[in-house]
Amino acid sequence: MTHYEGITTAIALLAVAISAVALHRAGIANKTAREANDLARAQDELAQLQLQQEQDRRRKTTLSLSLVKRQIISSNGRPLISERFRLTNDGEVTASNAGFEIRLVTAPWSRKTMPPSSRQRWPPNNPLKY
Repeated sequence: MTHYEGITTAIALLAVAISAVALHRAGIANKTAREANDLARAQDELAQLQLQQEQDRRRKTTLSLSLVKRQIISSNGRPLISERFRLTNDGEVTASNAGFEIRLVTAPWSRKTMPPSSRQRWPPNNPLKY
């Protein structure tokens, strides 16, 4: 082998080594890019889920019912205390067809022991809706 053939062979081997290193680094870069794409896809799915939850929350209304005591001074100077239900909309959406019904969990009396006049009025067969 001549001197020029040896130099050419050494340069070719050096080029093969540099190519191998470049291919190895490209494989690592592709793997990193693939992982970044997977992470971006997961973040996109999470953002879509959060957006859907936010839209659902904005479409949903939240109602609260509270019993409020009111004290009014009557014309004769005596305080009158009354209680009223206050139905409020705490959500961002306008509530429509809102209503409530009063349900008694336990009652110390039964309908049979009540007088006939009260039996027709209390508790109502059709609950009051406001």
